Amino acid sequence: MSKRTLTTLSILGLLLGFGACATDEDLQKDDTGEEGKTDAWDYTNAPSRFQVQFEYRLASLPRSGEAQQIPWADDYWAYYRDSINYRWRGQDHLSPAELYDAAFNRWTPPAGYMDLTPQTGDLDQWDAAYYQQLGPLAMDVHRRRGNEQATNGRDDDGDGRIDETDDNDGIESWWGICHAWAPAAVMEPEPIRTVTHNGQTFTPSDIKGLMMIAYDSTNAVMLGGRCNEKEVARDENGRATDPECQDVNAGAFHVVIANMLGRYRRAFDEDRTYDYQVWNQPIRSFEVTSLREGLTAAQANTVLGRTGSTYQPNRDAVSFAEVRANVRYITEAHPSEQPSLPNIDRYTRTDSYHYVLELDRNGNIIGGEWASDSQSNHPDFLWLPLRNGTGFRNISYANVRMLLDMSRRDDSGGGGSGEGQRFTVEPRLAIPDNNSTGITSTLTVPATGSITGLQVAVDITHTYIGDLTVRLRRAGREVVLHRQQGGSTDDLRQSFTVTDFNGQDISGAWDLVVTDDAAQDTGTLNSWGLVAVIGGGGGGGGGTGGSRTYTSTGTVNIPDNNATGAGSTINVTDSGNIRGLRARVNIQHTYIGDLVVELRHNGQTRTLHNRTGGGTDNIETEYQIPEFNSTAITGAWELRVMDRARRDTGRIVQWQLFADLN
Repeated sequence: MSKRTLTTLSILGLLLGFGACATDEDLQKDDTGEEGKTDAWDYTNAPSRFQVQFEYRLASLPRSGEAQQIPWADDYWAYYRDSINYRWRGQDHLSPAELYDAAFNRWTPPAGYMDLTPQTGDLDQWDAAYYQQLGPLAMDVHRRRGNEQATNGRDDDGDGRIDETDDNDGIESWWGICHAWAPAAVMEPEPIRTVTHNGQTFTPSDIKGLMMIAYDSTNAVMLGGRCNEKEVARDENGRATDPECQDVNAGAFHVVIANMLGRYRRAFDEDRTYDYQVWNQPIRSFEVTSLREGLTAAQANTVLGRTGSTYQPNRDAVSFAEVRANVRYITEAHPSEQPSLPNIDRYTRTDSYHYVLELDRNGNIIGGEWASDSQSNHPDFLWLPLRNGTGFRNISYANVRMLLDMSRRDDSGGGGSGEGQRFTVEPRLAIPDNNSTGITSTLTVPATGSITGLQVAVDITHTYIGDLTVRLRRAGREVVLHRQQGGSTDDLRQSFTVTDFNGQDISGAWDLVVTDDAAQDTGTLNSWGLVAVIGGGGGGGGGTGGSRTYTSTGTVNIPDNNATGAGSTINVTDSGNIRGLRARVNIQHTYIGDLVVELRHNGQTRTLHNRTGGGTDNIETEYQIPEFNSTAITGAWELRVMDRARRDTGRIVQWQLFADLN
């Protein structure tokens, strides 16, 4: 989860692009004086900065809550890989920025351009000519959010070397565009399917990367100061001596999470590290796991690990409360041809916090302090995006939004090769309000044949689709199509591409389950149906044709900092040519930004993961792999994993191939 640091952040109308700044005079300090302490929030920490009507009484605040529109996950598009110029689908596929230039900026790749090798942060041999032929957006990204300082022929970090790859001439591996991902994921719906425009094909991750550039200078409001210290100085009680490294105030933090997530069910963003690094993450939910009220100042001191009279609580506080709370946030994902929200729990992480709240005589929260176990583990600042903005001249938000809208419409037929067959039902079922059971509608398909492409079309009338969860069930397997997204938008009329049933026989009963998970708004499931591309025959076993699953055996340790790495092989004896292939990998590792993962077969290699994800633990991901279509399934398939940096280690736990064969 690596991000580029922001220098200093203005407080109101915050522009989150790199280089946006404010002077110290812009930060109004509190006035508690030398005998007080700074835990009563000052102007910088006042929850009112969010410009939302908040409840401050502890007794009236919810103890849990989740955003109605859950933010989506995607790559942080690391600078050392040249941000959205990174050709994540392979060297023979254009990057998101190159696709945009070709579709909208009248740029055509020059002759020989696709044979040039860009610098991706770990190559000693690359072609400078590549950077001389970039389109206008790609060039702008390269210079402003990319790896220009590692490719410009200068010694940018002053170490006597030029464009060195071990440290990318000063570009840290955690620098990226999370400052643009976090607001875009909160404010925009997720692209669902791959679309084609002006002859260029954009996957969901291509669209999300472009949307991030459209949010590169987001207008937002901020709560808390910006700590720029690598080594944070502390007093005898363990408190940071720099007031900006004490942010965000613990009391203000509790007011914001309880109101935004508990009362309003609205996502927002955080810098989840209190020191100089900036790790922007969208916040999904919170839960108070322990609340002890009615503490005296002496008891509060004990919770905070202090004794004696050296610590003076907020002088306006008459009582205190000890809180332990969990906050769930969205972490980065690998670029993908599939949306992340159907599997968003994979990209959800939890931080646990411990703090003391300070209350006035009316029970209002007026301040707080982080307990010792959270002094080095709390957000630096919270922020609420208001509207998109970008400093890039060669990209239009309207164009990107058009691609996003196209990806959420049913414009692409059945989703496979051939013509889709339609099967529909019109149940006209009322959806019970705030009911976890909901309704189930069954569609029985009389046709037979193996599924090679599937879409699910739903028509639901409802006055607040953020209340709804829609699931497709078949033979004990469930796929979430829609999970409480869209906020107060009316009606859900949408098609969803589903790959989980590819290779299975279409015939039989399919269930659509719809639940309304919040009170007040109601609706009706009018109709729904399947659009299926069907091949010949079901997914049975045998020598050729159908659907096959192949699973590795045994775990393999991955050697640390080793270019050869470790391999795990599946030997396939079946015959037949591939018409669709997926790989699911389970790799346990404590820093996946160290790893390169490749799938190899008969002299052909597909890179699945290439040193993205920063300090995130573990790769548990499924990849669509069209590069092997029309090749023979027979032979050895190797998953090769290389750890390209020191310290962190791991192992290949298991991996699988899911092949649809002719």
